[in-house]
Amino acid sequence: MNCRKRQIALWGITIGVFAIACVIFYRLYISVDEGSEYIFHGWALALALCAAMLQQLLAPGIPIFALKSIGQSTPYTTMLWISTFSTSANSTMPFPAGIPIRAVLQKKILGVSYTASASGVLLESVIGYGSVLILCIVSGFLWLGPTLRQQIPPVKGPMMAGLLFVGVFFTLGLLYVIVRRIRGRFVEHLRNAGKLLTNAKGIPLFAMLLLLIVLDIVVLVRMSLIMYALGVSVAPGPLFGAVIFSYVAGLFSFVPMGLGVRDLSLTSLLVMLGIPMEHAAAAAAIDRVLTTLPFLIGGVIATNVLGKDVIS
Repeated sequence: MNCRKRQIALWGITIGVFAIACVIFYRLYISVDEGSEYIFHGWALALALCAAMLQQLLAPGIPIFALKSIGQSTPYTTMLWISTFSTSANSTMPFPAGIPIRAVLQKKILGVSYTASASGVLLESVIGYGSVLILCIVSGFLWLGPTLRQQIPPVKGPMMAGLLFVGVFFTLGLLYVIVRRIRGRFVEHLRNAGKLLTNAKGIPLFAMLLLLIVLDIVVLVRMSLIMYALGVSVAPGPLFGAVIFSYVAGLFSFVPMGLGVRDLSLTSLLVMLGIPMEHAAAAAAIDRVLTTLPFLIGGVIATNVLGKDVIS
């Protein structure tokens, strides 16, 4: 009977959350239809939401390919709900809880051992963060840097040297904090990562890299649609550079989902690219809503689908 009541409660919560989401989107549509000071193309926001949902549907492929490379096969549908629930938990809790929750659910539902889950996460981190680092370097040199130099007037030598010193000091301090947190295990982590990459199957890893590229394209499309909805034109290269650098800022902040840090960084970079402050702040806020709301709603639905495995 308790299980039956829990199931009814989960369905009630799911229907309630879905109804609230429908009301929110309906009010947004009415606001745009009646005219808005900043939003000029409501259909572009709808497409941006579709892009965010597509990103959510593609994201489970990353852990699937990572586990596949070490000999663990996992079904897409189950991994979709597990990934959605863990990401939703990570966005609602004041600490990074997504990975531990995902490992527990993979163990309970799919029978994936904690060792295999940890190995998969390590492969995801090496390839995912490595690709982000490469994208930061490429976008910084090819797109973001040259555009910022055109937008920002020349600065005198001493001030530029001071900014360079602050940047180097911040980077070294950040590296010190990271190394300090994993002190005593740094060499062991590198050795384990090297063994995993050496022994892992190449085709799933290559598929994961291709999927990361596709996800980056989806992110760029989503952000371009948001800017178009606001009536602002930004070249794809500098826009992608701003998005990727704001993502890294949120990542290094150690705040779940980079809440606040990523948004302020994205707003600042868009302003530096010549976007008015009001439009830049609106773009960052809309992007945060579009990327968070599907996971929150999906998390409730995932709780309903996974049922007793999540509750217990």
